[in-house]
Amino acid sequence: MDALRAALIAAELPVDDIEEPGRLFFRLDDGAASAAWAGLELRGSDALVRSVVIGAQERGTGRGTRLVRELIDEASRLGISRLWLLTTGAAPFFARLGFGEVSRDVVPDAIRATREFRDICPSSATCMSLSLD
Repeated sequence: MDALRAALIAAELPVDDIEEPGRLFFRLDDGAASAAWAGLELRGSDALVRSVVIGAQERGTGRGTRLVRELIDEASRLGISRLWLLTTGAAPFFARLGFGEVSRDVVPDAIRATREFRDICPSSATCMSLSLD
């Protein structure tokens, strides 16, 4: 958890709730200079994508795309039907992977009740979703 925490802090991403129950974090360590991380916060058949972080020196290499595709595959294996996320600067990246911008009004209550939605991400963050059905 220390390496994940350090990577999130370096990327200026939140760390307040990463050890709370219901969160799964995945590490992509393919011999590159730094590990890449992504997380899911599970809420029934929905999940919130959490803390996708790629080392600065690895951005633009395709590692982020690979990591998110693997995260989508894992979510599907877990029986998740829809992924949700909030982002303050990566909307174009997620749009290239099939996520679409949505109004916060359509987000299920279980996802809106997460700390990420309630407290951590600003209301100005872009809300996006991806159906896995």
